[in-house]
Amino acid sequence: AKRVTKSTKKGAKLNDLFVACLTSAIERQYECLSRNKRDTTSVNLIVTTHLRGGIILPGESIGNKIGAFAVTTPFKSKAGSSIKRLRTISKALQLMKRTPAPQISYLITSFISNYLPKRVAQYALVKANCHSVATISNVHGFPETIHWAGNPVEMICAFLPLPTGIPIGIVVTSYNGRIIMSVDADASVVPDADEFLQWMVDEYETIKSEAETSQ
Repeated sequence: AKRVTKSTKKGAKLNDLFVACLTSAIERQYECLSRNKRDTTSVNLIVTTHLRGGIILPGESIGNKIGAFAVTTPFKSKAGSSIKRLRTISKALQLMKRTPAPQISYLITSFISNYLPKRVAQYALVKANCHSVATISNVHGFPETIHWAGNPVEMICAFLPLPTGIPIGIVVTSYNGRIIMSVDADASVVPDADEFLQWMVDEYETIKSEAETSQ
């Protein structure tokens, strides 16, 4: 997956690939549910980022330093091809990561969650999500097999509790040389989670094919 990503655009990151695959799955879900009556050509997504680059200090929760930002990603009908969409998304993500948006979002959501009444906090979070339809988080896992009570752990699957007002949550994690994706979604929006994840895999294969053809 890293080789495919790097072959599409200089400086492209693995997370850019996952965001592109998620966008494709959302586009296909729109088509299946016949909800694209306004000829939507893009969607907004919330992308999480660890403010310390994945470093967790002793005694610190993994959720303590997580920021996020909203990004607009294009459907293929607008981008022209899967690989062009990936390049567009990569450029947008790199630009957003250079801004203080992740740090600001962390400070604002911390204040809202800790000091505002629950009903007010939920309303504020909905208004702050930029009408995003999904959120995605990339978690670095263990590079080798770990053991629990003397037994090897075969797989680790993470999940993302849905933020207020966002119907789809995707977590991409790695473990023992494998990439594992999971989806948590409102059933009225994603009736078949396995099919949704397969659409993400299909887009990866399409990008891989286009990258090999262009070389």
